[in-house]
Amino acid sequence: MTIKLLPKKLIITLLSVAGLGGACLYTAAAIDNQPSAEQFEETVTAPRVTVLELTPGSFTARINGFGEVTSTDELSLSSQISGRVVWRNPDFTDGRQIRKGEILLRLDDTDYQTALAQAQQNLADANLALQQEKHQSSQAKKDWQRAGLTTQPSDLLLRKPQLAAARARYRAASAAVTQARNNLAHTELKAPFNGVVSARNVSVGSYLQPGSELAKLRASDRAEVRIGLTASQWQQLPEDPATASVRLFSKDQQTRWEAQVLQLADAVSPTTRLRELIISVEQPLEKDTPLLTGDFVAISITGRQQANLFAIPAAALSAAGYIWYVEDNLLKHSARKAIFSKDNQLFIPRGDLPASLQLVRKPLASYLPNMQVSPVTEQQTLATTEISQ
Repeated sequence: MTIKLLPKKLIITLLSVAGLGGACLYTAAAIDNQPSAEQFEETVTAPRVTVLELTPGSFTARINGFGEVTSTDELSLSSQISGRVVWRNPDFTDGRQIRKGEILLRLDDTDYQTALAQAQQNLADANLALQQEKHQSSQAKKDWQRAGLTTQPSDLLLRKPQLAAARARYRAASAAVTQARNNLAHTELKAPFNGVVSARNVSVGSYLQPGSELAKLRASDRAEVRIGLTASQWQQLPEDPATASVRLFSKDQQTRWEAQVLQLADAVSPTTRLRELIISVEQPLEKDTPLLTGDFVAISITGRQQANLFAIPAAALSAAGYIWYVEDNLLKHSARKAIFSKDNQLFIPRGDLPASLQLVRKPLASYLPNMQVSPVTEQQTLATTEISQ
């Protein structure tokens, strides 16, 4: 029997195929027996937010605003008569203070002295004529009675029309004297009230005509500041607005003036839709620091006490008008409008907010309603910071 040997190349090929198959079987077995990967549960850490723990309380309303100081009265002083200015008060100049009744100007009064003397003479003549006519009228009545006539005498016979004319001439002459005295008095121009000269346009030598504008005066006994109030603001005033405490402050907050409410307007301005409150300051120029007309001041008015309010930091109210708070570790937000503000605090009504409020100190734009958070108080935040340091 003859055994036929296989070719060498064929043997190598068969061995290679057998080795490849064994490798595949080993790899498959290794994959099947590979240990499974260990599973870990992913944990999510809730972000920490700093909160203020607040409860509602009663607070006194504070109404703040700004206004310009004005005078209660402003007057354009004018001449009543004509004449040349012969004297001027040295204090009668721009920016100077004058007192009521103080003489500001004197006009040449020669013609007015003459006119008064002539009027007085005419009055004396009219009085003499009146007395004479009274005597003649009385005498005419006696003569008629002595005549024994039974008919009724006429008014002309009894000189009644002549007497009425004499009396009318006397009244006219008396009025002329009064007019002449007034004209003479107007040669001295006097200050009508305590005030400040805001402008003067006359000097010695000027010739005035009736109605000539001499100066502009501003009353100085009282200054006024007007502030427009919204409906929610004026409703915070006391029932009697005059009892409200009012303070004015300079722009740099370094000077303060006490003031009082003078009047609350009974109508809303058709242009601003606000109700005007008039505030007054008595003797503004006699204060330690004078309150000058034209000053721009801050106004602080104490209103009525209001209950069930939260006092929150100004930064806690977002630009969109929301406050954020934490309830059951979830973020909530609520639209709130401050009723009033004071010392960088806003006062908002509680409404439907919890009685114990965990207010977010500084809300972020990334906050979403019902986001899970970890609230910490401001004291806890400070303590953590100190420990880390």
